[in-house]
Amino acid sequence: MLHYNRDQIGPGVYVPVKLIVTSDSDLMNHIIKATNRQTEVKLEAFESLSPFHRSLEEFYASFKDPDQRLYYERRSKQYANTPIKPTSIITLAAQAKCYLGMFLNEPHSTHRYYGEILESYRDRLFQDDHALFPYYVAGLALSRLEGFFRAGDFAKQLRRFRHHLLLLFRLSVGGPDPAPMHGKKSIEYSKNLCDVLWNHASALAAFQKCVDSLTRALEDFHGPQDQADRLRMFTNRLMPGERQRPRGTVSAWYPDRGFGFVTAEDGSGIFVHFTAIRESSEKRLWAGDKVEFDVVQAPKGLQARNLLVLHKD
Repeated sequence: MLHYNRDQIGPGVYVPVKLIVTSDSDLMNHIIKATNRQTEVKLEAFESLSPFHRSLEEFYASFKDPDQRLYYERRSKQYANTPIKPTSIITLAAQAKCYLGMFLNEPHSTHRYYGEILESYRDRLFQDDHALFPYYVAGLALSRLEGFFRAGDFAKQLRRFRHHLLLLFRLSVGGPDPAPMHGKKSIEYSKNLCDVLWNHASALAAFQKCVDSLTRALEDFHGPQDQADRLRMFTNRLMPGERQRPRGTVSAWYPDRGFGFVTAEDGSGIFVHFTAIRESSEKRLWAGDKVEFDVVQAPKGLQARNLLVLHKD
């Protein structure tokens, strides 16, 4: 802008410039974050600067076959003004969501803002010790499924369940056991999924089975249909054997302290902290609320995790 308006700028105008020259990428990231003052940039914007995402971008690029090639866009508009089709690009936000739904079994959380997902799943997403192959598989599965929706192979109204379909695909092809995220097992597991996804006919047939399973689950679901894609209770119905989580009633809640207790159906008392409450903007409970949750054994006793309010008292 200074250049374009140079004729209107007098000789008495000076612009201070500071140059910092370094080849250390970690140091550059620290400087950028430390000087992020005048025009605030949210911390999630710095996620793409981490070494993990550079490695993931290179891993995507290692697949040269046109039927396998995708482009990981870790920086916004990285492939703008290029001949690369948008349908072959997996953005960083899309990568986080498809991995969350497919491998972390939480497709109901993918509607959340990308920055909120990064914050909530910081210890489960984009970890340095994670294998890269599963991330590519999640991106590939999303790309294939979106292609089927565009081609009219599946009903458009089911597209909001696309991350649920990714989960069903993994369970159907990879098996009900948790997907390995490290070592040689993760490579073998990912290749088995790719063998199906790299073939158009087999991928379409596999996803058709997933759509049939999803449709049956929706028909049998007695909760609010318009919110099913955002409810953990619906995701639970897609899991093998329709695994049901423990349920109970909030027996006490202390809003000034941010915690309370739940009495499970078996009579056991379980501690719950406000950070365990999911899918609620209030981040508080009320005595009498009916809830379902996961249970973990903490040093001081049983604690609830991923708590969902079924209905208010």
